[in-house]
Amino acid sequence: MDLKLHIVLLKPPPNVDFGLQKGSGNKYETMQIQKSGLQDLHFDLTVGIRGDRQNGDLPVCTGPCFGQIHLY
Repeated sequence: MDLKLHIVLLKPPPNVDFGLQKGSGNKYETMQIQKSGLQDLHFDLTVGIRGDRQNGDLPVCTGPCFGQIHLY
């Protein structure tokens, strides 16, 4: 199952680059880079959800950005 996320940064400080980080450590890529201005910033991300409720498994989120969603 996939979960689509829509992240909104409300009134970020002007003239700053924001983005989503894919990967970690020295091996990462910045995606959806946007320079802030007078408007809110919007980011879209899909996260995989796995687990089996019938077996008592808690949901586990997967994907290249999950656990490493950083706004910079």
